[in-house]
Amino acid sequence: MRRSTAAGPGRHVTGARAVALLLVLVPAALTAALLLLGLVHAGTLLEGASGAGLPAAAAGLCGAFVLTQLGRVEVEVRERTRSLSLVGLPQVLGLVFLPPGWLLGAHLVAALAVARLQRTPVRAAAPPASVHLLGTALAATVLHSVLEPAPGLTVRTAVLTCAAVAVVDVLSTSLLLLAVRAEVGPLRRGDLVGAYGPAAATTTLATTLGLLSVVLIEDGPVGWVLLGLVAAGSTAAYRAFMLLRRRHGDLRMVQGFIDRSVTTDAGDVLAPDLVAGIRELVRAQTARLVWRSREGEVQVHASSHDPTLLLPPLVMPPAGADGLVTLATADPATRRWLDGLHAREAVVLDLVRFGGTGLLVVTDRLGAGRFGADDERLVGALAGHLVVRMRNTELVDRVRWEANHDAMTGLPNRRVLLSALELYIGPGAAPVPARAGRPAPETAVLVMVVDRLGEVNDALGHAVGDQVLAEVARRLGRLGLPGSTIARLSGEHFAVAVPAVRPGGALALANRLRSTTDEPVALLDAVISAGARVGIATTTGGEGVDAAELLRRADAALAAARGDGRQVAVYERSLDSGRTERLALLGDLHRALGEGTLTVHFQPKLDLVAGRVSGVEALVRWDHPVLGAVAPSVFVPLAESAGLVDRLTELVLAESLRRARAWEDDGLDLVVSVNLSARSLDDDRLPVRVAAALQAAGVRADRLVLEITETSLMGDPERTLPVLHALAALGVGLSLDDFGTGYSSLAYLQRLPVGELKIDRSFVMALEDPGATGSTALVSAVLSLAEGLGLSVVAEGVESARAMATLRGLGCRTVQGYLVSRPVAGAALAGVVRAIDADPAFATGWRSPQELLPGVVVGA
Repeated sequence: MRRSTAAGPGRHVTGARAVALLLVLVPAALTAALLLLGLVHAGTLLEGASGAGLPAAAAGLCGAFVLTQLGRVEVEVRERTRSLSLVGLPQVLGLVFLPPGWLLGAHLVAALAVARLQRTPVRAAAPPASVHLLGTALAATVLHSVLEPAPGLTVRTAVLTCAAVAVVDVLSTSLLLLAVRAEVGPLRRGDLVGAYGPAAATTTLATTLGLLSVVLIEDGPVGWVLLGLVAAGSTAAYRAFMLLRRRHGDLRMVQGFIDRSVTTDAGDVLAPDLVAGIRELVRAQTARLVWRSREGEVQVHASSHDPTLLLPPLVMPPAGADGLVTLATADPATRRWLDGLHAREAVVLDLVRFGGTGLLVVTDRLGAGRFGADDERLVGALAGHLVVRMRNTELVDRVRWEANHDAMTGLPNRRVLLSALELYIGPGAAPVPARAGRPAPETAVLVMVVDRLGEVNDALGHAVGDQVLAEVARRLGRLGLPGSTIARLSGEHFAVAVPAVRPGGALALANRLRSTTDEPVALLDAVISAGARVGIATTTGGEGVDAAELLRRADAALAAARGDGRQVAVYERSLDSGRTERLALLGDLHRALGEGTLTVHFQPKLDLVAGRVSGVEALVRWDHPVLGAVAPSVFVPLAESAGLVDRLTELVLAESLRRARAWEDDGLDLVVSVNLSARSLDDDRLPVRVAAALQAAGVRADRLVLEITETSLMGDPERTLPVLHALAALGVGLSLDDFGTGYSSLAYLQRLPVGELKIDRSFVMALEDPGATGSTALVSAVLSLAEGLGLSVVAEGVESARAMATLRGLGCRTVQGYLVSRPVAGAALAGVVRAIDADPAFATGWRSPQELLPGVVVGA
C-alpha cells in the first residue's frame, strides 16, 4: 500500500520502518559478535549436564520452544500486537541445562519452525526473533560470567536465572513500545500498563514453572513424568486463562461498539463509525463497506489503522470468495484479488445473508497474527449488527423525511416552511441590514394555488393531476431562489418563503410563480396549461408577527384573489374584517355543542303516489342567545374549518335516530335522512360509528338515509368510495344530494352505491316559470337517468303548486319543500305527518300543513 507524504504522519511511517529494520539488524549483529568473540561460554550451569545427551536435550528444548510459542496469545498495544507465551519456561531450562550456543541454536530453529507453521511473513517474524535471540545471548553471557558450574540448582542460580529471563522480557517489551512510539506518536500511561503488566505476570509464571521443571528433571524418570503432567496442565490452564481474558476484553469492546452505534442515528455518520469499530475490534489493517440503500444509492466507506495509507480501489471479489480467504488457500482468481488489495488475507462477507445489500471486506490482522475462525465469526456478528443499524437508520431517516416532506413532489411541507419562517423572523433571527438610501428588505410568504386542477382530475383522472403537480414542483425548484424555502402545503397549494426581498420584489416573484404554471405541461396524453393565483404577505408594517400569522395572512390574500377573480393579491388589514367576529362565533359554537343547545328540526318528504309522508330530512338549527337564529350556511362551514363537524354530525345522527325510534313506537313508518359533510367521508371509521349509533337507538339500518353531495365525493373519490360501500353494506340508504350542481358525478354514478338522487332546488324552483323549458328538460333527463339506473328521485325546494304539478306530470314520485311543510321541531312532527296523511289535498299539492294546522311550530 502506498502512503501519504504529509509531513507529520510521514515522519511516523518512516520512523516505524527504520525501527523495524533496526530491530532485525542490531540484535542479529550483536548476537553474532558475541558468538564470534567467544563471549558466550561453552559450558552449562549444572555440572554433568553436558556430553552426549546435548543433541537430544537441544531437540527437546526446541520442541518446548515451539509448543510454548504456538500457544501464545496476542495482546494489543495501541495498534501493535505483543505476543505473550510461556517461552520463559524453555528459556530457564536452556540456560540451566544447555551451553549458550546450543540454546541459541534451539531457539533459532524453533523460531523458524513457528514462522513456517503459522505462515508468518519474514518481515513480521524477524524483529521479535532477533530481539529474543539477543536477549538470550546476553542473559547467558551474564549468567556464565557471574556463576560457576554447580552440582545442583542453588538459590543464587535460580534467582539470577529468573532475573535474566525477566530482563529479556523487559527488553523485548521496551523495543515493542519503541516501535509504537515511532509509528503512532507519544505513549500514554495506559500503553505502559497494558504492555508491562501482562508481560510481568506471564514471565513470573513461566520462570516459576521453569525452576519447578529443573527440580523435577534432576529427580530422574519420576520427575520427568511429573514434569510432563505439570507442563501440559500449566500450558492448558495458561492458554485457557489468556483466551478467556481476551474474550472478556472482546466482549467489552463489542459492548462499546454497540453502545456507540446506538447513540448515533445519522446515516452519514453511522456507517463510517461502524466500519472503524469493526476494524478496531478484529484488529485489522483495513475494513471497507460497500452499501446499497433501499433507494439504490451506493455508498463506500473505508477505515484504515494508518490514515496515511492510500488504499487501492476495492474491486468486487470473485465468485466463491466468501468468509476467510488467504493467499495460501485461495484459488488463483482470489489470490489475484488479494494481491490487488495488497493483502495477505481477508474476511469477505456478502451482507445479503444478514438482510442487507452490500459487501464487507476486512483485511490483514495487525502484527504477526492471522485471522482465525473466531475472527470470522466475530466479523459476522458485527456485520449482522451493522446491517440492522443501517436498516434502522435508513428507516428513521425515511420517517423523518416523510414527516417533513410531501411524498409526491418531494418538497418540504408546512412544518418545514413554518420552521424556516421562524429562522427568518423569529426572536433569534439576525436582521438583514438596509443599504444606504434604500429601505430594509422584508420577509415574504407567497401562497400559490394551481387553477383548474380539479378540472384536470375530473377529465383525465387524479394520476394526471398528480403529474401536473409534480411538474409544477420541479419548475418551482428551478426558479433559483437561494436561501428561500419552497413547500407544498396541501392539494394544489404551494408556498414560497423568502427571507429577504426588496419592496416590490415579492410582487415580481409572484408573477414568476404564475409564469411557471402558465407554460403548458406536456404529458403523455395531453398538453395542459393550469394557471395559478398567488397571495402575498410580508413583514412590512407587521411588528411582532410570527411565522403562523404571516402564513395565515398569505392565505387570506389568496382567498381574496380567488374571490375577486384576481391573479395576485397582497395582504391588507381590511381582509381580516369580521375575523374577530368569526372567532367569537366559533367559541360560542364550541359551547353550544358542549351544552347541547343546538336543535334538530325535520322537514317531511311527500310521496305523491301514495299521498303520504314517506320520510323526513334532519336539519340542524342554532338559536344563538345574542344573535338569534344563525343560518346553517354560516355555522356548518365554521364547524368544518375548526374540526367540529364530527361532533356536529354525531349530535344530529343521535337525535334523528332517537326520534325515529319514538316515531316507530308511535306507529309512524318514516325514513330519516341525515346530511354528511365531505370531512365525515374522509373518516374510514364512519361506518363503525354509524353502526354503533343505530344499535344504541334500536333503529333498523333501512330506516336511515345518509345524504352526500357531489362536491364531497369529487374531493377524493378513491378514498370516499370504500367508506360509502361500507355504509351500504350496513343496509343504510345513500342519497346523492344537490344532484346537477356538480360537473363530474355522471362519471362516478355507476360506481356509487347510492339508491336515491335529490334534484337541486335551483332546477325545481325554475319550474315555477312557465317559459323555463330548459329546466323542465333537465329535470326530465334526470328522472329518465334515475329510472334507467334503478334509482329513486326526490325533488327538493318545491314551493309552488305549478312546480308540484310539473313534477307530478314528469313522473317524480317524492317531493320536499315549503309547499309541503317547513322544518318542524321533532316533538311536533307526528301531528304534522298525521295531518298530511289524513287529508288527500296534500297529495295534490294544493294545501299546506300550516293551512290545516295553524298552531303548529314550524322552523325556517
